[in-house]
Amino acid sequence: MIENLKCHIIETIGELTQPNSKEDVDMVSIKEKMSRLKCLLFFITLIFLIPSPLSAQDFDRGVETDERGVYDESLQELRQHAEQGDAEAQAALGSAYAEGHGVLQDYEEATKWYKRAANQGYAKAQLVLGMMYHKGYGTLQDYEKAAKWYKKAAEQGVAQAQYGLGIMYYHGQSVPQDYEKASKWHRMASDQGYANAQIMLGGMYALGHGVDKDFVKAHKWFNIAASQGKDEARKQRDSVAEILESDQIAEAQRLSREWVEKQRNKIE
Repeated sequence: MIENLKCHIIETIGELTQPNSKEDVDMVSIKEKMSRLKCLLFFITLIFLIPSPLSAQDFDRGVETDERGVYDESLQELRQHAEQGDAEAQAALGSAYAEGHGVLQDYEEATKWYKRAANQGYAKAQLVLGMMYHKGYGTLQDYEKAAKWYKKAAEQGVAQAQYGLGIMYYHGQSVPQDYEKASKWHRMASDQGYANAQIMLGGMYALGHGVDKDFVKAHKWFNIAASQGKDEARKQRDSVAEILESDQIAEAQRLSREWVEKQRNKIE
């Protein structure tokens, strides 16, 4: 519906002016580009006005067990290790309760074990607690606690936590709204390849939130996220492309390739 509205606005403006000379044609071209820019910003703004905390899919990924996994040892052995203070086992046991694997699903028990692991500095448990409090999964929604646990995990380099904390700063959820801090955390997650953060960062460049407005960089980040299969990023990239000159698009694509190459070099 929003996309139809954007197209309708562009078409309406286009119909208001019929070119009668070369100067008129140039003027219409400028007006069309400006109308596209206004509609693009309207489209992106609507998306960013809607709080976008981590989704259920993100939560599922967050509670996935770590390298050892829930099933590498019996639940009884896992509980024994957890009770002896093994943070990894505590997080795995929390995951078992959260997902109902081998035990009855019990979010209260899940939260208990995640907290034990998180209090020992186990980053994956801190991330999951942040998501649980942010979305109210199995517990009362509590933005203050969500920000606390996100920050602990984010400072340990967990991309999903960096993204979650960036969302909270962007929308001012229990923390003062701060676009610069939001862009900082989204950039850190983006540089780790987290596509949702890349979409947010692209939008912030398009809107000039926390960064200087730059449609070339917006295109770059949307393009990188789109390469990971994010359909929303593809739509945003294509919308930005409508207001860019061909040389600007080429520059954005060059920046995208440069970023991808740097990531490959890090892996190698």
